[in-house]
Amino acid sequence: VFENIGIRLKGSGTFQNMNAKPSFRVDINQGETGRYLRGLKNLNLHNSGWDASYMREYMAYKLFRDAGSPASRVAYARVYVNDVDFGLYLNVETPDNKLIKQWYDSNEGELYEGQTWNDDPGQGGFNVANIEMDDGPDQPDPFHLWEIDRIVSGVPSDAAVAQLSEHLDFNRFLAFVAAECITDQWDGYESPHNWRMYIDHDRGKVDFMPAGIDVATYANDNTIDDSQGNVFQFCWDNQGCRQAYKTKLVELADLMDAEDYPGHFQDVFAFIQADITSDPRMSHTANQVQTEMQTVGSNVAARPGQIRSQAN
Repeated sequence: VFENIGIRLKGSGTFQNMNAKPSFRVDINQGETGRYLRGLKNLNLHNSGWDASYMREYMAYKLFRDAGSPASRVAYARVYVNDVDFGLYLNVETPDNKLIKQWYDSNEGELYEGQTWNDDPGQGGFNVANIEMDDGPDQPDPFHLWEIDRIVSGVPSDAAVAQLSEHLDFNRFLAFVAAECITDQWDGYESPHNWRMYIDHDRGKVDFMPAGIDVATYANDNTIDDSQGNVFQFCWDNQGCRQAYKTKLVELADLMDAEDYPGHFQDVFAFIQADITSDPRMSHTANQVQTEMQTVGSNVAARPGQIRSQAN
């Protein structure tokens, strides 16, 4: 039992008040530092307000992690407030130094939050001066971000791509943009809108990380060149980099088949279905839940074939 913790309501388009079903941000360390719940210092409890299946975030983050792109873990929680049942929530791991430690030898680099104005092709690059550091040292060193900004503002020659690879982990970047494409994460870097960037000074590399995945659908609404992020566009305009991206897409499509993503989807939904049905504050009807489950499940099953047809 933790006392003196911080709790606030969160969300924008999915925001609801306490009379409905709000999403919660729980800060275990607010009253006393050094406290952790199974290794976590924060809890992000999402109400799944835009997803009647409760499966979009779970399946999307799974693909990022399986692809080798640093990403949050996702679990489910039954939430009670003062003994009142608020129903089923997704517990999405906070992108912070605890998450970073899972993927890197050191978590002493800088974690930055990406936003639309940070990587708008119309603005000519990252606009690094305006980015916000989420976590990191008192004296950050964004040198590698500045270099990426400078390089992708130029001509995408083979030499420039090689220079970019000195600052960007290309394999992880390709996994990141490929996973965004496959999951149809249109509100992420593809927009560009929600994403994170971590500078790992041990390797001298920048990694991109997903965020705000509650609208990912695995739908076939996008094409493989839809991303508007200027690092992606720089890669797409170079023949070798574009082919490497297509190869990564096929690799992830094969992974989804090998790991039986449709079967996993059905197993997880069966596990949470009783909690969805008994949720007293759910904002979705039973028919919406069933329809969304069938839609997202069908999208997950069909997506590998759709990706191969575009990438080959």
